[in-house]
Amino acid sequence: MDKEPVYGIGHNVVPHPRVFPPEGGACKGKPTDWWFPQFWRTQTAREKWAVLNVADEAKRICYQCPVRAECLDYSLKHEPWGIWGGFDERERVKIAIADKIVPTRTRMGQKVPSSRPVGRPRSDDVRTHG
Repeated sequence: MDKEPVYGIGHNVVPHPRVFPPEGGACKGKPTDWWFPQFWRTQTAREKWAVLNVADEAKRICYQCPVRAECLDYSLKHEPWGIWGGFDERERVKIAIADKIVPTRTRMGQKVPSSRPVGRPRSDDVRTHG
């Protein structure tokens, strides 16, 4: 059995658990940009409102989805962007903090554990200038 390439020296690298959206997802066949809304500085208020309306429609589709919980669970650990499980980035950050979930990130399609320390630094570790 051939070993998969390992990216990120010093990291324990494992492949993503699944491909999303899962089978049976209500979002299947819908435009991807509905779930990844983008705003630009040059957009007018009316254009931003239109993007928000599309994002709200994507959330409504998610709320009716039979695999919504599975998508949300996946996104809390693996996906920092977009609408997943009916929640946008800010809403999912609040959920992750409340549930004490430390997200992982990817490099070249491989899941890499976060090297970011969890919690606040202890007072003896805090350095000040001067």
